[in-house]
Amino acid sequence: MILAALGVQLGQLGEGELSLITLVGVITIALSTYMILGSDRLYTWLQGPLRLLERATPFSELGTSTSGPARVDVVLLGLGRFGGAIHRQLQPHNLSILGIDFDPQALRLAAAQGLPVQYGDSEDPEFTASLPLSSATVVVSTLPALESNAAIHHGLQAAGFQGHFIATAHDEAEVAKLEFLGAQRTLLPFLDAAERAAELIVEDLLELRAHPPG
Repeated sequence: MILAALGVQLGQLGEGELSLITLVGVITIALSTYMILGSDRLYTWLQGPLRLLERATPFSELGTSTSGPARVDVVLLGLGRFGGAIHRQLQPHNLSILGIDFDPQALRLAAAQGLPVQYGDSEDPEFTASLPLSSATVVVSTLPALESNAAIHHGLQAAGFQGHFIATAHDEAEVAKLEFLGAQRTLLPFLDAAERAAELIVEDLLELRAHPPG
């Protein structure tokens, strides 16, 4: 709009063109605000048609994956700041850990630190089918989105996972919702530092080893 106003001053544009540009700008600015706020709902509506634009084989993502261990104790979803810190705290416990993320850079960084990694997107309905759930004891999600954690829990249930699902929440309200969904434990990053979170994960592992489900 600033450039259009300058064009009017220089005689390159008329008042009609300036009014049209201003109108389009106001409408698109207003629409984009609500589209950003409702992006999750919009994606749910459009994910079917958008699949036509996806590559059948995600070469760049596959290139960041490494061969996972034959047996996995912990599946760690999300290798950001909180997830990476939890991994570092779990290392002294000699556990077999598989890291999952959709960010190739996070996968490369974790792989460079010796963590077996696998590309995965929690928005993918078939995501949990690619996880080594037959040997995993605990699945830990460091993803802070309630919708993502709900989808992961649903996928774990559908896959018949018998271990513990540990999710991450923003606040006490989300803790209550996640516990209602069936999460055995929830983590609050601002209260549960990575060291404490690792201790809770190990506690769950020891409990499940002492008293296996079923």
